[in-house]
Amino acid sequence: MTTPQKNLYLRYSLLWMAVLAVVAGGVIAFTASSLTIRLIGLMLLLAGVSLSSFARSSDPIHQIAARSATSNRPGSVLWTVAVVLTLATAIALHYLYLDALHGYHQVLPVYAFAGVALICGGVWAALE
Repeated sequence: MTTPQKNLYLRYSLLWMAVLAVVAGGVIAFTASSLTIRLIGLMLLLAGVSLSSFARSSDPIHQIAARSATSNRPGSVLWTVAVVLTLATAIALHYLYLDALHGYHQVLPVYAFAGVALICGGVWAALE
């Protein structure tokens, strides 16, 4: 067996493990009744995503594309805005939760959360 063939087998085995981890984690996360079991399912989901990312990074075509795309990386200002918007999302979600506890009498938390979510979607898409 040659080295590229071993690399191909390793890549596909990692991709299959990633698919199994994502499917199992999704089933566990969405069907379990215990919070601890759901968190284990979410960790399994994240492990599957990182496995697929690792499997794709071992692809030679992906490595060439990654080297050519390093000059188009987002700057530190965009990352700072993304982190601040993550905090704004958490604050808006907290106020939405407090409004839900008191019977949904205010409209401002809903619009604030929707606005922050739209802005976050644009900024996070620019990070990709």
